[in-house]
Amino acid sequence: MAGNYFFKKRVSTITVYVLLSVIALYTLAPLWFLFVNSFKGQAEIVNNPMGLPSKFDFQYIFNAIEKINFFRAMGITVLITVSAVALIVLVSSMAAWIMVRTKSKMSSFLFMAFVAAMLIPFQAIMYPLIQFFNDIGLKNPPGTCGHVRRVRAVDVGVSVSWFCQGSPLRHRRSGIYRRL
Repeated sequence: MAGNYFFKKRVSTITVYVLLSVIALYTLAPLWFLFVNSFKGQAEIVNNPMGLPSKFDFQYIFNAIEKINFFRAMGITVLITVSAVALIVLVSSMAAWIMVRTKSKMSSFLFMAFVAAMLIPFQAIMYPLIQFFNDIGLKNPPGTCGHVRRVRAVDVGVSVSWFCQGSPLRHRRSGIYRRL
């Protein structure tokens, strides 16, 4: 009886490993395809898409970096990401401070709304956001400082609107600081 248990456990373990290996191959196959074909010319990709290149030529990668202005785009991405994270941390911490210290139905409702918003996957709102930025002229900006400031202004405007609903000045007048 004990031998039968260990046999079943071993079979189930082997089955799990085989299944996970198939999933890993399925996941890594596109990366292999991308890596191998990045060193090939167009004719060689058509003739042998999954095979190794006849020679590893980095010229195709250098051409792609040059044509898409990779380092400029990377700099813009880093600038926008760092500024967005810094502003979000600053504004969110101030908003959280107010929400924690204000015991009202509105602060409870906002907290529940924020928690509920975390359940919505970003992919569900990504396309409407892209359309919105396209409508207001901020989709694929050239990357000058003025365009970056406009993108930051939209981002900060959305975040600050939550903070302004519970501004410290309004709460100072209501006497919330006396209770702390």
